Formats: sequence, C-alpha cells, structure tokens
Amino acid sequence: MTEFRSNDLTSAQRCTLRPAFRWHVAALGALICVMLVFVAVTEHGPKAIFFYLFSSTIAAVLVSVFRREAALLQNYVSAVGTLTAYKKRRRGRDIKYRFRAIEGKSYEGESSLWSLRDMREGGSVVVFYKPLDPTLNLPLPSFMFYSFTSLACDAESVEGKISEKT
Repeated sequence: MTEFRSNDLTSAQRCTLRPAFRWHVAALGALICVMLVFVAVTEHGPKAIFFYLFSSTIAAVLVSVFRREAALLQNYVSAVGTLTAYKKRRRGRDIKYRFRAIEGKSYEGESSLWSLRDMREGGSVVVFYKPLDPTLNLPLPSFMFYSFTSLACDAESVEGKISEKT
C-alpha cells in the first residue's frame, strides 16, 4: 500500500484512499498531558493551577480535533480542490481552497496546516467532505490523527508511484 501526501494528486485522483489512525500522535499528546499533570501534582499554589489548566486545554484541543476528524471520516467523499489563497505564518500555513462536490456545486474552505511543504495558489489539494453536508470538509494535509493509504488504484497510477519510489 502507498501512503499519499498532498503532492501526490495525480495518483490520489484515481485511487481510493483509506484513513489509518496515527497512534503515535495520540500517544504523544497523552504523554504531554500526563507529564503536565505530574508537574502540577508536584507543585503547589498558582504553579499547580497553571499546569492543571494547561494540561486540560491541550487535552480539550486534541480531543476536539480528533472528534472532528473521526466524524468526517465515518462517511466521506474525496475530491481534488484548488488552492485559492496561501499564507505562511510563523508556525505553519493558512490556506483557502475550493472544490466541487458530487452534486456539481462548488464549495470553499479554509484550514491551518502544520505541513512544511510549500504550496502555491492555483495548486491542487485533496479535500475530504461529508456527502450530505459538503460544508464539513478538511484538506488532506490538515489531518493530525490520520494518514491515508491507497486501497485501489488503476494500473497507470500504480506504475507511476512505483517508478517515483525507485
């Protein structure tokens, strides 16, 4: 199986992508929260309160991101969209994109990416969305808890991936 990233669009257009949970991301998030709680338990006064609150905030953000991604991937459709805006930030990138849903209507979305890959306006990005509500969507590079592997590809895209890897 081949893992796809946003720059593999010619293959992703002709392949069925399957999400795979990234256990290491969840474990790292849990470890950070546990370490902060440990520090809070060993501290006293305002420092302890700060570490409890910081740990709770990190846990809440991670759970929120996971729930959003998992809900989207329970029943999803993928489409290839076009980047309409791209802005570098100090930590990550902000993008705006447009894609066409199954019914032919065009939708827009925006997302923050932690990817270090350069993207440019007018470029392509794979977008996952709910077929009954395409306003619920995420571009492939913005998934934190999931990576994607191909299930079924046509012969041309498989040959292209093999020649790229060797």
